[in-house]
Amino acid sequence: MVISDEIDPAKDLEGWLNALPQWTGAEKNRVRQIEVALSFRAAARVFPLVLPKAKTDRPDDYLETLRAFRALVALSVACTGRRDVIHSVTNSALGSELSAMDAVFMGAVGVAWFDSGSVSTVSAVEDAIEACPDGTLGSRGPLREEGPLNERNPRASVREAVASDAMSLGEGGDVLTTALWPRQNPLKFTWVFRSEDLANAHGDWSPVIAWYEHLLDPKDWAPNQDMLAEIAEIRNTVWAAGPTEALPAIGEIWARYQVRSESTLDEELARSPRPDRDEVERIREQVSRNRGELRDTIEGIQELIVREVERLQTNNHLNAESPSLCRSLIGSYIIMYDALDRISALVPESGSPSEAEAEEIIGLGRLYWSKLSALPRDRADEVVQKVWETGGGVVDLGLVTSSSALLMALGFPPLPSIALGAMAFGRKHCGQIISSAKDYLKGGS
Repeated sequence: MVISDEIDPAKDLEGWLNALPQWTGAEKNRVRQIEVALSFRAAARVFPLVLPKAKTDRPDDYLETLRAFRALVALSVACTGRRDVIHSVTNSALGSELSAMDAVFMGAVGVAWFDSGSVSTVSAVEDAIEACPDGTLGSRGPLREEGPLNERNPRASVREAVASDAMSLGEGGDVLTTALWPRQNPLKFTWVFRSEDLANAHGDWSPVIAWYEHLLDPKDWAPNQDMLAEIAEIRNTVWAAGPTEALPAIGEIWARYQVRSESTLDEELARSPRPDRDEVERIREQVSRNRGELRDTIEGIQELIVREVERLQTNNHLNAESPSLCRSLIGSYIIMYDALDRISALVPESGSPSEAEAEEIIGLGRLYWSKLSALPRDRADEVVQKVWETGGGVVDLGLVTSSSALLMALGFPPLPSIALGAMAFGRKHCGQIISSAKDYLKGGS
């Protein structure tokens, strides 16, 4: 798409949009998609501000968060050209009294629903900018005093990010696969603190948190667009009832699509970006240095995974109440287990792994951590808190902490919940349990 180099979208977004070619039907549709994407991304950047400022037990305090989540999910689907999902969201807002933050997200929805052009797009972007705090984080602490303007002022950061999106879209890029903030995220700590409270609130907010984490940095995994459309189209009465009804409905759809889209280890690895040479060399060096403890550590972690799979298969209550979630968790654990098996096989008896082997270790490590990170928050917390008794006594290392230690030993950058040291458990019936788990998943398909 040819655009005028004389117009800076950071200074004149409306002029930039109007300068885009719109002679043919295809060009007009392309401009419409650009307008929807710009409005969606601008509103998505201020999503952390709609989360409650502190943990609360009042369900009504989360209604604004749910409305914003629904609007953004529908908009993300609309960015792919499917405008039908917007209908249910606009209907839910008819006759409703909207807060100032509601207006930000519904303004972006309006760009997708009405063919109102550049003026509405600019208005939606400006609403998102105005929703940002001007000079304060709005949650737990001041902004940094040093650094360039975009690191101190969220409004300037949003405007800069919108301009970056515009230039990318104008050149035919796909902003849905790029990070939400081109440089520093000025609302990073607002999101960190408030999402932590959200994770500890009543109900399972993990799909909402995982979805937004993907928006912030889309890599290794992407939500299924059909799944997001189905979530957006949950009945209005369910959304209006608040977290008690909306979260189980979201979670059921989320878990069902995780199972449906379960792929093989090789298929997932094929989607992993190729590492750079420095990363490959670091992994080779670390594997050579730590190979003596790596296999024992891997066996210990696999024992934890096996115990979780065994517990899930024999948990009659969970299988009855949430069969899709149960299958999803088992499927994730199996891929994690198989990834560890492959890593163990790539650790040489002496010397360093080859460059090709190191690249595969990196891909497997990334995949393993992405699967672990995607586990529901309450499940991950429960695993981390467990204390496993071995012949040598009590080892206070959970799945997350031991996995972090393993990936560090392999040469990955420091990860949360680091616990140094190796774990060595008896293999027991690991292979048998994993084999029966795979049969269980096949039988339920």
